[in-house]
Amino acid sequence: MPPKGRLPPGLVNEARRTIVNPEIKDSIFFTKYGAETNGEYTELIVTLSPNGGNPPHYHTSYTETFTVLDGDLGVVLKGGSKLILKPGESRTIAINEEHSFFNPSSEATIKFSLYILYGMATDGLCDDKGVPKGFVYTCIIVCMSDMWLAGTAFSIMAPVIKAVGAYAKWRGIEDSVLNKYWDE
Repeated sequence: MPPKGRLPPGLVNEARRTIVNPEIKDSIFFTKYGAETNGEYTELIVTLSPNGGNPPHYHTSYTETFTVLDGDLGVVLKGGSKLILKPGESRTIAINEEHSFFNPSSEATIKFSLYILYGMATDGLCDDKGVPKGFVYTCIIVCMSDMWLAGTAFSIMAPVIKAVGAYAKWRGIEDSVLNKYWDE
């Protein structure tokens, strides 16, 4: 969720509508920001690298709809059930529904749905899975994006993550990250 009072980078500089994560080799093009839709939705086109994807996670404040433009998109739901979406097919993920997505092919694919995270990866501050190397930065990203990894350990850690995220905000760490990767 964009910080209040800050315009998305792509509205300030059209070239910043596209972001690339060099660690996981995915790219995102923001076709519509929430600021352009009165907060109704954000629309992006994601291109996943061959066999790329993300870990199981969920969102507590928004649904997520995947619509495949080309290629195939794999979606894994809680319990391990897998869907393979073809071009033109969609799947909406409900609030709190555990899911992950992946590119099941050996070709770059998918055009379906993170400025700060991708900027940090470009600066070498993320590991080879695209996760911030510093715990405080991980907490900032998790709290700002409302993207909570699934699983018992992460659920137990949620209060700590929220507390560290609040601390980072209070200490100005979140603001310095926003200044570098959002406002730049």
